[in-house]
Amino acid sequence: MPHPILLLPDELLSEIFTQYLPPYPQCPPLVGPSSPTYLLGISRAWRAIALHTPTLWRAIKLEVYTDQGSEIALQWLERSGSSLLSLQLSTVIFDPLSDMPIPPADTEWEKPLVQALVANRWRWQYVNWDLGPSMVSRTATSPLEAPQLVELTLGTVRQSDEFRGILFLHNCTRLRSVSLWNVGYASESLPWAQLTTLALLNTEPPTHCVSILLLARSLVRLRVYTRRSTSDASTQNNALPDRIELPLLETLVLDNNDEPPHNWLSPLVLPSLRHLAISCELLGSRWKHSEFAHLDAFMARCRPPLEHLQVTWGLGYFDLPGPGLAHVLQASFSAATIRLCPALSLDDKSWTTDRYWNEAAAE
Repeated sequence: MPHPILLLPDELLSEIFTQYLPPYPQCPPLVGPSSPTYLLGISRAWRAIALHTPTLWRAIKLEVYTDQGSEIALQWLERSGSSLLSLQLSTVIFDPLSDMPIPPADTEWEKPLVQALVANRWRWQYVNWDLGPSMVSRTATSPLEAPQLVELTLGTVRQSDEFRGILFLHNCTRLRSVSLWNVGYASESLPWAQLTTLALLNTEPPTHCVSILLLARSLVRLRVYTRRSTSDASTQNNALPDRIELPLLETLVLDNNDEPPHNWLSPLVLPSLRHLAISCELLGSRWKHSEFAHLDAFMARCRPPLEHLQVTWGLGYFDLPGPGLAHVLQASFSAATIRLCPALSLDDKSWTTDRYWNEAAAE
């Protein structure tokens, strides 16, 4: 007698196989348990069913670029058929003793995996890609269409402004969430007005993103991480406008690794704000209530009252805040839960969820 599971219809087995994997858009490992590749070795019948179930192969994760991993990813891409794709990729090889990718970034477009991924951009739905600077530069001269794209995360090695490419995607009517790390952008780069979640990380100068915020009035969640300026040009034309209104914004994370020349809070009008995380550098260095008049003015523009406030510090910050700071801040944020904590890592997306803020408040 055959085992009862072997008597199940192929369609039901395909659904069981799908439930065996992490829920989409999470990506399973390329090999081993919890991978669709693992199913290929169970039996001939299961192998045939798995190979003819395109949705098993639609979420591809390649953490470290190798020839073997690239070949497996290409196989998955072919097996996924016409399914929409979730991609979590690193197609750049890094020398651990250097900040530069190897081989030269210009060869990245020549890799078969990259060419195949770009050719299938019509199927992109969730994309998290660590890529070389030449790929970002290429999108400036050859804009990419991605009509099914919902969530985009792009990062690359740090480049000077002179060599930094500008991202340019179009026909992205479904795009709602974007995170850019060391990636250049302009007002024409993306449909900013339709985004609900945005993270601009390592932006320089700090006010470079202001023109984007003036366009992105549908934002519900926003994170801006500014870094110390490295070019003379970054000190020019960096004045803040008198008013930046984001009527739907509920979550704001402001990170900084240097005391800025501007008060970031002063122009912000955020009537729906519930969660705020702000770095020590943006509060100044002495943390006396007399310095926080701008916080009182900021709170007057935020209704309903703030629920959660986090004051954060990064790796380069040595003058850590003491418990007295929470008492000082409580005068301005009387209704909020106040927490002093290390800054989030740049790739941490937990700040976009209510669960993160509620669990942090419960600690």
